[in-house]
Amino acid sequence: MAQQTKTCTVIGYTGEPTYTETEAVTRLQFGVAVNYESRPDKDGVVFKHTDWTSCELTGARAKAIKPFLSKGSYVSVTGDLRWFEFKKKDADKPETLESLRVQQIVFLDKKPTTGEAAADGT
Repeated sequence: MAQQTKTCTVIGYTGEPTYTETEAVTRLQFGVAVNYESRPDKDGVVFKHTDWTSCELTGARAKAIKPFLSKGSYVSVTGDLRWFEFKKKDADKPETLESLRVQQIVFLDKKPTTGEAAADGT
């Protein structure tokens, strides 16, 4: 049976990145939030929802991207989508976790102008 590729692109704002470096592996993990807002219902109520996608980079690419990635970065992330099942100690049913193994990341943030950079201290 041929291996199926599950490639997807997620565009959103990053959560706080976690960086781990050992002798065996360098790993950068972060979430990307995609916010949804419904149309107002008959009572004018708008429902808001955020979906988080867990993303992972390893190796030299993780080291290279670390200085540029921070909480709140606006990014487009493309990669292979994987699913894992695990069971918590206090749960009866296993839970499913999705993870995007990053192949490409594009920063969509507006680059600050010289005046903006000086104003916010960066």
